[in-house]
Amino acid sequence: MYNGKLYYMNKNNQSEIYDPELNTWTYWSPPPVGAGDRPCLVTWRDSFILIGGSSNPRGVQLYNITANSWSTLAQMPPIPRVGHACAQLPSSNPNRFLILGGEAERQHAAIYDAGTDYWTTAAKSTSGRAYSNLSVLGNRVFAIGGHDGGKVLDTVEEYLVSQDKWEAKGVKLPGARHVQSAVTLSVDLFDSANLYTPLEEGCIGV
Repeated sequence: MYNGKLYYMNKNNQSEIYDPELNTWTYWSPPPVGAGDRPCLVTWRDSFILIGGSSNPRGVQLYNITANSWSTLAQMPPIPRVGHACAQLPSSNPNRFLILGGEAERQHAAIYDAGTDYWTTAAKSTSGRAYSNLSVLGNRVFAIGGHDGGKVLDTVEEYLVSQDKWEAKGVKLPGARHVQSAVTLSVDLFDSANLYTPLEEGCIGV
C-alpha cells in the first residue's frame, strides 16, 4: 500500500495499481529484472524495495513511485532468498529492514540499511523458517510460523533489535501455518475484556 493505493506484482512481472476510491486498476512499471516467485516487497519513503525471489534470489531493486523508475541496489550477502520474510524495523531504525530465512538457509537473518545501501548479517533465528511472517508490534519484532524443512511450524519468536538476538516465545499459534499473512491491528478494534496479553499501548500480540 502507498498513498491509499494497492500496488500489486506477480511472479510474471504483471504490475498493477488498484485505487479503491475510484475502483479502477492501472499499471506501474515492472522491474528490469523479474523477481520471480516469493520475493519481498517493502515500502520505504516514496519507494518500494523488491528483495529476492526465485528469478533473482540475491537481487535488490528499488522502484521510486514519484519518478516512476527502477534502480539496482546492493546485492544481498551470499544467501539466496526465496520464501523469506521481510519487515521494516521499529521507528527508531526507519531505514533498516530485517530479512529472515527462506528456502536456502532457513535460520539466516540479515539487515538491509536503505539509507546507506548496505547489508549486515544478523543473529540466526532459534528455528529455521521459510514462508514465515515478520510482524512489528510497537517496538517489537516477531517471526510467526513458516516451515523448517521438515514440518510446518506453530511457534513464535522475537527479534531483540538492541541485542541482536532471537528469543523463543512460550505461546503457540492456534494451528501450524506457512505461506500465511499477518497484519498489525489496533487494540481499539477489540473488546477490552477479551484482549489476549496486551504488549503495549496501541497493539496486541503474544
